Amino acid sequence: MCIRDRDYIELLHYAAERKIEIIPELDFPGHAKAAIQAMEIRQERLRAAGKPEEADRFALIHPEDSSKYISIQKFRRNVVDVCLESTYDFMELVIESIDKLYAQAGVPLRVLHIGGDEVPRGAWTGSPLCQAFMKAHPEYKAFPDLSRYFVLRVAEILKKYEIQTAGWEDIAIRRDSRKPLPDLSLSQLNLLPYVWNSVWGWGAEDLSNRFANQGFETILANVTNLYFDLAYDNDPSEPGFYWGGYTNTRAAWEFTPLNLKNCAAFDGSGKPVDFSRFGDYQPLIPDSAHHLLGMQGLLWGENCRTMSQFEYLFFPKMIGMAERAWAPVPSWEIEMIGDEKEKAWSDFANALGQKELPRLDTFLEGVDYRLPPPKIELSGDKLKLLQAFPGLTVRYTSDGSCPDQNSPILSGEIIINPGQTVKLATFDSRGRSSRVFSSQ
Repeated sequence: MCIRDRDYIELLHYAAERKIEIIPELDFPGHAKAAIQAMEIRQERLRAAGKPEEADRFALIHPEDSSKYISIQKFRRNVVDVCLESTYDFMELVIESIDKLYAQAGVPLRVLHIGGDEVPRGAWTGSPLCQAFMKAHPEYKAFPDLSRYFVLRVAEILKKYEIQTAGWEDIAIRRDSRKPLPDLSLSQLNLLPYVWNSVWGWGAEDLSNRFANQGFETILANVTNLYFDLAYDNDPSEPGFYWGGYTNTRAAWEFTPLNLKNCAAFDGSGKPVDFSRFGDYQPLIPDSAHHLLGMQGLLWGENCRTMSQFEYLFFPKMIGMAERAWAPVPSWEIEMIGDEKEKAWSDFANALGQKELPRLDTFLEGVDYRLPPPKIELSGDKLKLLQAFPGLTVRYTSDGSCPDQNSPILSGEIIINPGQTVKLATFDSRGRSSRVFSSQ
């Protein structure tokens, strides 16, 4: 057994002891650049050794494929040929290998995530095999429909190993309508879609409702509230992406899966959502709510070079999501009652600032969670502190310098002179500070 296998088995044991289930992901048929290149190098090595049949056994691209495309991440040739039988030989080998690791660990592999998302248009159009397949199978009307064929084939492999097929929402949607809709022809496969592309105004706002209403087990991974790699707000000094809007701790906390409109105040550009635009919006049928298995907080790590950067983006957003995932459903989730929601948020924010974040400071080496920059309210010559999470320490200066641990603490309000600049920052018990907020 190689070191990597031993490490993974050790990780499975560690997770199982803590009642955590590790679900592996194989992101195919797109996002497969590494696998394609690895198999091409394998082909070259075995052909040079005089083993042409073995060389082609796990080929992922047809040698005469002239398809022209570029992925959203600007990759070319990152999509496997779904009409090549060796693609499925490769998939089965990998699935079997992963299943054996779980068996050796004594941990059942119940679900495997196959990805299935972001296949660029143009893929497969230049593959001789896919061109012939399309002519022989008129039920596939356009080349993008071949994603459905791939899902069918891989789900068949996974069924042999008694593993449920999961993937991004793309694995279970129809592509022949103006908006993505559940593909009922796949309902017999027991697919588990992760709904992610939920930005208001992009066409898939109610997709999780539609999946659940049609009986699909569904995981909520909505970018609007649960993508933790998005920046906290639109300040240029904040790390993170913004393609799906901004996700702060409150956005994660106020996610309302049973009534998505109650957490849709703004669209991806920060403008108020105009619900009159969504005349075909389908609400969740109450009797279908049990098909929503849970929610997932996501943090894509390509821009996290250190653990500190990871922790900054992850905490305390994750605590907000945990509250919504595990606490009882609040009354304001079903029927918006502003006062009740604001009172609930105030209670949560106080608990976060006075208990949970200080507790993270006590962990071995601490946790580099994001400290919220303070905000203020100016009224005449009075400057009043507005705390995001009451209980955290805010220090200030009024001489133009940046506050440090020796600066005076601001706990209420102070009197300032006309034109005077006050700078404030939030500090934790370890001396870390938030970005500086200036009154001018």
